[in-house]
Amino acid sequence: MSLIRLIQESGAGKERPFFCLKSLDYEMENMKQIIKEKNVVLQNNNEKIHELENYVSELQEQCMTLQNQLQAVTASESSKLQDQLNQFEEYCQIPDIINNYEDLIKQMATNYETIKEERNVANVHLANLETGFADLISKYERLKGILNGYQQNQEALLNQIDMYKNVVIELQERYENFKKYANDKLNQANAHVEKIDKKHISELAKVKSKVLQSKVKISELQKTISLMSANGSTGDAGPDLNKKSVFAPLTHFSYR
Repeated sequence: MSLIRLIQESGAGKERPFFCLKSLDYEMENMKQIIKEKNVVLQNNNEKIHELENYVSELQEQCMTLQNQLQAVTASESSKLQDQLNQFEEYCQIPDIINNYEDLIKQMATNYETIKEERNVANVHLANLETGFADLISKYERLKGILNGYQQNQEALLNQIDMYKNVVIELQERYENFKKYANDKLNQANAHVEKIDKKHISELAKVKSKVLQSKVKISELQKTISLMSANGSTGDAGPDLNKKSVFAPLTHFSYR
């Protein structure tokens, strides 16, 4: 379940900004790689389960064979004993049979013990097979549970991948909208700056023109003052000196 927890933790970043797209793509690639690895594990587990099922089938066949052999041995020995008893009854009057009666009884007892031992060995072997079969069944059920868990994890991972795809699509749409909005605002700002620059250039040209005019006026005034100083009189300065001042403000100029 650690994979689901990792996906849930990574899914907490659903509201990330658009600049996390590369990180989401990387996480999606990791998820795909994990799913690919889990598919390989599932395939290997399916093969192991198939082998276990074959082995269980073989054990069942062996159990049936042993049971049949045990029944066959018991029936065969019982039949032999019955035949020997019948022969003994038929020839019980014969002196030779009477002389061999004790040997026959001993042989029958020996055969009975042998059959009993073989039956006990077969029962022990059958019990071992049943124990092994039960262990295989428990392992099969455990592997089946693990396989179901892997399948559930795979479904959860696929659902998370679909969710991430939707998130990526939504983020891409938001990114495109924001990009369009930013480009529109940037174009408006550039147009406004260009308009202001043109206005400032026009005003600067006007200021330069006024400065040049002022310099010309200052030069003319300096020449007039020099003439006035040379003549020693202020009455002959000319009509411009009485009408204009050096510190007169410039007209048609606006400050920004």
